Amino acid sequence: LAYPIYLFEGSFDGSHVFPLSKLYKGSQMRARVECAISAVTVFAFGTAAYMFCGDARTLALAYGGCYACFSFWLFMVTYLQHHDHGTLVYDDSDWTYLKGALETVDRKYGFGLDNLHHNISDGHVVHHLFFTQVPHYHLTKATEQVAPLLRKAGVYKRVDHDNFLKDFWRTFFTCNFTGWKWANGKDN
Repeated sequence: LAYPIYLFEGSFDGSHVFPLSKLYKGSQMRARVECAISAVTVFAFGTAAYMFCGDARTLALAYGGCYACFSFWLFMVTYLQHHDHGTLVYDDSDWTYLKGALETVDRKYGFGLDNLHHNISDGHVVHHLFFTQVPHYHLTKATEQVAPLLRKAGVYKRVDHDNFLKDFWRTFFTCNFTGWKWANGKDN
């Protein structure tokens, strides 16, 4: 349930579904219209699937398992790209775009998953630093150039997974329940 709640409610950055949310504040009208069209289209297909299935139970049996796996995967990958034991948390008084981008983590999943993600997982730092300049199909090349510079500056974070489910479990519970590392030294 976390993923759809995040998309609809958007407590961190704004709703991804409602074109008047804070996520689209300052956006051009085109982005708001695209959001509205996308939301209406998804709602229409959901309604069509419900009508085709005939009732909520059949719909849940047909799509529920796949949707749960998809939602968990997106949640896990997104969480791991933005959290690790060494990442710092900033509040509004000391956050900057650059500081936030440098707290993201490149994670290599292996098993062909990085290619399946269009390298957003193992090129995530570059994605945050240059998201309007570097398309996904150049993330690997750009990361190869940028990572050594960031590593030399001591700000590059990369994790190569041997078991990403174990790493997610460990990271999620230790970061969420033993406390965040605040950049300004405040207590949790």
